[in-house]
Amino acid sequence: MYKPRTVEQYKLMEFIREEFQVECFLIAPVSRNCLMIEDVVGSRMAFQWTDGLIWEAPLPVPATTEECRAFLQSFCVESNYPYLTGLDELTDWWLNTPNPLTHQQALNLPDDLYRRYLTCERMLDLEDVLALVMGERVTPEQLLDLRL
Repeated sequence: MYKPRTVEQYKLMEFIREEFQVECFLIAPVSRNCLMIEDVVGSRMAFQWTDGLIWEAPLPVPATTEECRAFLQSFCVESNYPYLTGLDELTDWWLNTPNPLTHQQALNLPDDLYRRYLTCERMLDLEDVLALVMGERVTPEQLLDLRL
C-alpha cells in the first residue's frame, strides 16, 4: 500500500481509512496534498487536503508525449540533476520537484508494475531475488516483484 510522505497525504489517508474499505482500493499519489483511490473496476476519485479541509479534486491528466519530451530535455540540460537509485527516491523527487508528469509517468512503469508497486509492502532485496530465482517456480505476483 502507498505510504504517505507528507502531512497532507497522511491526513488524507486517515480520511480514506475512515470512509472507505481501504483493502478494496488502490491508493496513488497525485501531488503533495492529493491522493487518488481506484476501485477494482477502474473508477477513480481524488481527494485534496487544503487549509485543513478535504475536497474532491479533479483527476490527474497524464502529460502528453510532447510535454514529457520537453521536460526530459530541460531536465537533462541541468548539471546538478539527481542520481536516483530506487522507486521510493524517485517518488520523493517527484513530490518535491515541479513537473508535468503523473506519478506513474515519473516512475516509468507500465500499469501492471505500477499497481504492484502501490500494493506491495516492501521491495525485494538481493537475497529475496536470489531465493526466488533459485526456486523452481515463480508465481505471477512474484514475477511482478522480480520485474520491479
